[in-house]
Parts: sequence; structure tokens; C-alpha cells
Amino acid sequence: MESVHQELEFFQALLRNLGIQFGINCEIVLHDFTQEKYESTIVAITNGHVTKRKIGDGPTSLFFQYFKDGMHEDIEPYINCTDDGRIFKSSTTLIKNNEGKAVGSLCINMDITELKLMENSIQKFCSLDNQPLVEEHFPNRVSELLEQVLEECTQLIGKPPQAMSREEKIKAIRYLDQKGIFLITKSGKRVCAYFQISKYTFYNYLDEARGITETEKKGLSQ
Repeated sequence: MESVHQELEFFQALLRNLGIQFGINCEIVLHDFTQEKYESTIVAITNGHVTKRKIGDGPTSLFFQYFKDGMHEDIEPYINCTDDGRIFKSSTTLIKNNEGKAVGSLCINMDITELKLMENSIQKFCSLDNQPLVEEHFPNRVSELLEQVLEECTQLIGKPPQAMSREEKIKAIRYLDQKGIFLITKSGKRVCAYFQISKYTFYNYLDEARGITETEKKGLSQ
């Protein structure tokens, strides 16, 4: 292909379909460089209202900069700003002849101004001043939550409950207490079975986990 005019019908159909695909905020432009009239390179355009250009108009200022230097490579997507403050995401794909010379280009200019404003709004809405991400479980049943936290105890200590020492079991029970597990009805019974301890031992471990001394326990029982 020596000129984009040889395949103009194909390119016109391509531009039309791309315009439908990406919507009215996306301008697709076909440039012809073979006429050496660089002030009027546009031979086909879809959604020209985006930049207010039409067939017979010329390329952007960036084109002249690249074309002056040879323009051998495609221009990958980049963000640019128009004179009236709109934000575009643009790219250029070169159309080359059999000798590898650029005879035209297919340019896409997507007006993403509204998307950027939406992005900024979403970021502000989701921002919590860099607070750490909190892990939270959403079980279908409370019993699932209990089993989940018991498994976390195993991971915390690094060994199964039957292999835990007295101090390790107290540490695990302290973790359960901090998680509020004992607010769950009959959770103590499940914890006793999990750690293979009696109800009496469980309450002693729980008191130690909470830092309650024997003297304090006697005072509470009076």
C-alpha cells in the first residue's frame, strides 16, 4: 500500500465501528501524509466534535514535532491537556508502505475529563488518610466465625491445640477474648473442646489472660 487512499473505504468502516465501540467522547482520525500538505492531512474522521476538526484539517502540534524527527514508531497512549482544560488519552498508530515509510496514521483521542473527575471523587470518597486495611470476616453463621478465629489461634501459636503448652493456651485464649469471641453464647464450651481443657481450667486461663489475680478473684466472689 502506497497511500491510505488505496484502502480508504476500509479505513472509513474501521473508524465508524471504532467510534461506535468507544462512544461519542472518542475521536478517531485518519491522516494521509503522502500529499505533503501537512496543514490538511485529515482524510477521514469520526466524532470530530471532540476536537472540533473535520476532513481537510491538519494534525496536532505534537505531530509536527515527531514528524520532523522522522516519526518511525507508533506513539503509545499518553495523557494530554487541551487549551480549554479538557483531558485526553491519545495514541497514534502509523500506517506504513512496503518500504516501511509512514504514509499515514490512525489517531485516537479519548476525552477522559469526566472519568478523571469521577476518579478524583472516588479517591476522595475511599480515602481514609492512609489508615491500615482492617481484616474483617463476614460469616453466614456465628459458628463459622468462631471456627475461623480458633483457626487463627492455631496460626498465631504455630502448632495445633493438643501440642500447646499451658502458657500458649492462655495466649490463644487472650487472643479469643480480644476478638470478643466470648460474647457468643456457649462459645466457652466449644473453646474447652478445642483446647481439650475442663470448664474450670478454661475460666482460670481466661482470668490469667485478662490479668486477674487470685486476690482479685476472691474479692469478686465475696
